[in-house]
Amino acid sequence: MPKKEVIKEITPKLIQKLVDQVNKLEENIELINNELKENVELINENIRKIKEEITIYKEQTEETIRTQEDIIISMVHKFNDQFLLEKNKIISDLEAVKTQFDVMKISFTVNENQLLEKLRTMIRGELKNVITGKEDEILMKLWIDELKQIILNFENLKKVHPKEFNLQIEEISNTIEVFKQKLQGS
Repeated sequence: MPKKEVIKEITPKLIQKLVDQVNKLEENIELINNELKENVELINENIRKIKEEITIYKEQTEETIRTQEDIIISMVHKFNDQFLLEKNKIISDLEAVKTQFDVMKISFTVNENQLLEKLRTMIRGELKNVITGKEDEILMKLWIDELKQIILNFENLKKVHPKEFNLQIEEISNTIEVFKQKLQGS
């Protein structure tokens, strides 16, 4: 800064100098003001461009998000549709297998019953062939076994109470009576 001069007297030259300085100052102010206006305009223009870019970026991002959402939703629907098709196919296959299993179960039961009946018939036939002519011998063996059992039980009867003894004797008597009838029938 220039040194301050002490004014001793006001002269026209001094006034002119002051006027020139004021004019120069006004010009400088005007220049600075114009520069500021230009800078403000540039800043405003840059802000406007940035806002436009942000808006464009926002729109592009939203569009990308919408597109991705649509793709994901489409994929989910496709997956659900495919899942339902597979599920229905599996259920249908399970029902078919269950039906086949039920049919096989029924067939097995029928075949089992038929096989058992054939085996019974074969065994009866074989037993008849083996027993034919030996009925008396087999009956005798059965009666002998029964008599052995009675004799073994008779020893135990000696130790029994008299009323129970009478019941056991009656049972033995009935068994012997059955043997007699069988012998007479043969």
